[in-house]
Amino acid sequence: MIAGATCLAPAIKADTPMEEFAKMMNESYSEFANSAREEYASFRDKVNQEYADFMRAHPWTPTKIEKPLPPPINKEPEPDVEPEEEAPMPVENPKPVVIEEVVPVPEPEPQPEPIEPIIEVPVEVPEVPMTLTFYGTPIEMRPADLSEFKLNGASESDFADGWLMLSKQSTNNLIADCLAVREKYQLPDWGYIRFLDSLSSELKGEATNEKVLLQGFLLNQSGYKVRFAYDADKKLHLLFNTKGIMYNHRRYYIDDEWFYSYSNPEGSEVYICKFGMPKEKSVSMGIDKSPLFAYSPGTQRDITAKRYPEVKVSLTPNKNLIDFFNDYPDATLDSSPYSLWAIHGNTPVSREIEEQLYPALRKAVEGKSQVEALQILLKVAQSFPYEYDEEIWGRDRTFWMEESWQYPYSDCEDHAVNFTHMVRDILGLDACLVYYPGHLSSCVALTEGDVQGDYIDYNGIRYTVCDPTYFFAGVGKTAPSNDNYQAILVPLRK
Repeated sequence: MIAGATCLAPAIKADTPMEEFAKMMNESYSEFANSAREEYASFRDKVNQEYADFMRAHPWTPTKIEKPLPPPINKEPEPDVEPEEEAPMPVENPKPVVIEEVVPVPEPEPQPEPIEPIIEVPVEVPEVPMTLTFYGTPIEMRPADLSEFKLNGASESDFADGWLMLSKQSTNNLIADCLAVREKYQLPDWGYIRFLDSLSSELKGEATNEKVLLQGFLLNQSGYKVRFAYDADKKLHLLFNTKGIMYNHRRYYIDDEWFYSYSNPEGSEVYICKFGMPKEKSVSMGIDKSPLFAYSPGTQRDITAKRYPEVKVSLTPNKNLIDFFNDYPDATLDSSPYSLWAIHGNTPVSREIEEQLYPALRKAVEGKSQVEALQILLKVAQSFPYEYDEEIWGRDRTFWMEESWQYPYSDCEDHAVNFTHMVRDILGLDACLVYYPGHLSSCVALTEGDVQGDYIDYNGIRYTVCDPTYFFAGVGKTAPSNDNYQAILVPLRK
């Protein structure tokens, strides 16, 4: 500031009015802002040119295709059932649950951003919007004319030429609109990948190299860590990096990181362009906001709580959201396979749950003590019919809360996710998931009263065991088939 004042001082006469001085300062700032904007634009152009040059000049690296990792098989034991009584049986000898491992759950991070602000191109004449339907939701965007974007072949040079064609400012509005869609509809990273897949298919065809290059370009310009590969048939494939594990997806070890392919290459190896962008970020498989899709009614679900026949609740989930969850891959947040449940447990509930289900649940627990309210919510969760995933789906599958209310049967993982959402959202109490070999349960940190029951000490707080699949059992009871000396704790966010 002192240096700046010294430079400006000779240009200021003693009789210069304050208004003239302020005007001069504003003009100086405008010149600085314009200069910075031009520098930003040239920097992005420079990086895109370097990307194309690398594509063209460096032979793409032959890389072995690693087999997909199958998701862990969670063989569930037969559910425990306590004799159905008028009231939950008391816990005679409360005992602590020994925790072998605590799964670290990272805090959510901001989604990737472009390496610099995207400068939109002014449009003088109002244009008819382009409409794309994504999970039943009509999405309007400015029209994108990519008719000139065509690849002359499938060589490295052809891909480089295509990249430079897409790098023109004529795609700036398209990039800006895509980022606006991500924000408006609260799309998680996987949802954004899926959206760009639909958009690119609409613009350049379903199974074309142009489509793959466009999808990857838009992801790359949005700040995501992606790579390209082609297979023996010269088909282009999009690869992306995550911090966690993606099951049932082909993977590639590139520069000490795992990348996964969005499509399935042919053969045993691919040829990969390893160029990386500055500030690129991994794809997160977490969902930090519930996606805002248009509402299409799914299956209405009516539940009457066991032992509380006056508690009747109902929900008709959004089928569009159910379809989205159905397409979501099995994945983890990090290297721990148990963080898969943290993804499901930490995904915020939909507005349908907030508007249809929660008012009735809040009314059901109104005026009750914490223990009484917890018993009611536990009985609601225990009222869902149980069935093994293998029998229904042919594989292990964990539901998001909405799916438990959509499908007729669910298992212990689904019950635990369902219950811990209700506890945190309705009662405001902290809750965790607890994994015993083959079984997922939960625990809750009560803040009022002296609760007798099995418990877990974590971070100086006592969490009381609550098992939504130990049918007819009350708060504080561990199912007899569970080993209290082999438990893994999965903390959840409030």
